[in-house]
Amino acid sequence: MKNDAIIKVDNERISVALTSMESMEELLLEVGTIVDDFEGDVSTPSGRAEVKSMAYKVTRTKTTVDEYRKNLVSKAKKEIKKVDDVGKFARDTLDRYKENVRRPLNEWEERKRYSEETITRLRGTDTREKTVAELEEMLRGVIDFELNGFLEEDLESINKEIRVTYDLIEGAIEKEKVAVAEREELESLRREKAIADEKARTEKIKEDARIEAEAKIKSDLEDAKKREADLVARNEKLEVEHKEAIEALEEKEAEIVEAEEVVEEEPEAVEEFDVSREILNEAYLDIVDCLKNVKPNDDLVKIVVTAIACNEIRHVRIG
Repeated sequence: MKNDAIIKVDNERISVALTSMESMEELLLEVGTIVDDFEGDVSTPSGRAEVKSMAYKVTRTKTTVDEYRKNLVSKAKKEIKKVDDVGKFARDTLDRYKENVRRPLNEWEERKRYSEETITRLRGTDTREKTVAELEEMLRGVIDFELNGFLEEDLESINKEIRVTYDLIEGAIEKEKVAVAEREELESLRREKAIADEKARTEKIKEDARIEAEAKIKSDLEDAKKREADLVARNEKLEVEHKEAIEALEEKEAEIVEAEEVVEEEPEAVEEFDVSREILNEAYLDIVDCLKNVKPNDDLVKIVVTAIACNEIRHVRIG
């Protein structure tokens, strides 16, 4: 330790103290005793100088210990690094030895794992919900299966699983072909039924239309027959009314003829004759008036009889 430290110790002691808590405690106790025994007088310049000097010596002691510590740590790190480097070299070398020793076993284990995974994959072959094309693709994969890389002892088991898988896929293909044929047949039956249903619906529409048309024709015929019957009855009535009108006119004409004869024999009957002639003239004028708008194809008798029935011809009545 340097001379300006609070105590003087050699390199060996401080080195021991830095590696032993007990030795360090002895060294610090010695320093502490000196510090405890120191009585500084700060009332005088010389006393204050002594306090500064004592504090500096304690600081230098600390600095000296710390410098030794750093040197020891640096040396120790170098030694540790050397140990670490040598140790790593030994570790890596021994790892290579171990890998060289285990390499055949590792390769065997890898091939064994590959065999087990292949067997598991073959046993897990799923043929559900696959089309024929997909199943045939799977079957080609089984047929082209490569046996390279497997352990000799596993080839028999793998070949067995390949045969089982082949039979499984082949059976699934046959089942799917049957299912496809059944689905196609069912679809064909459905289409035929749909066509038949549509035909039946069309036939029903036609039949309903035919029945409706026949019913309408029948109704129209009945209406026509009724209208014809009404027309016949009306014509019969008009004929009767026509006959009665003719008879009424003939009676009027007979009355006029009779009146003329009476006039010739009895002058006093002239006045009565004039009245009858006036009545006949008025009836004639009404008939002329109702015929003024007739068309070429109109039934004149029918028009006159209708006018008489409607009291449009004066002094002429039917029935």
